[in-house]
Amino acid sequence: MKGGGRGNLKPNTNCNLSSWVNGCEPGWACSVGDNSVDLDLNKMPRRILECEPCCEGFFCPRGLSCLIPCPLGAFCPLSTLNSETGVCDPYHYQPPPGQTNHSCGGAEVWVDVRSTTEIFCSSGYYCPTTALKLHCNKGHYCRTGSTSQTKRWLL
Repeated sequence: MKGGGRGNLKPNTNCNLSSWVNGCEPGWACSVGDNSVDLDLNKMPRRILECEPCCEGFFCPRGLSCLIPCPLGAFCPLSTLNSETGVCDPYHYQPPPGQTNHSCGGAEVWVDVRSTTEIFCSSGYYCPTTALKLHCNKGHYCRTGSTSQTKRWLL
């Protein structure tokens, strides 16, 4: 994403030099399975089971094996592999080399609209959910990040 920070997270319980599951890759997430989760904010749960591509409407950054909801006004669809560039579109990450069972997933970063408008619904469109992007109807306008269309008033 242009203008957005792509810094990596610090090593953590799930994604570090000795443990790097598929869910640590950008656009992917893992489950805690049947294990209970301690709600203490200072403890990160082991999230290394049943890793799969991140769901649309969520983002899953590199180095953090969980799903985080995209904010309203964002458009976070599933990505597809661009066979010419090898990049997961509309995002800009690559699947890990040599892992044929690893596909593109969902969004890998989220930034505020001041840093970049790339993941937000573009003007002329509105996103009632983070996985649905619709054209504004005639007689309406939609600003960047709109979740609904606004009727134009004629003077």
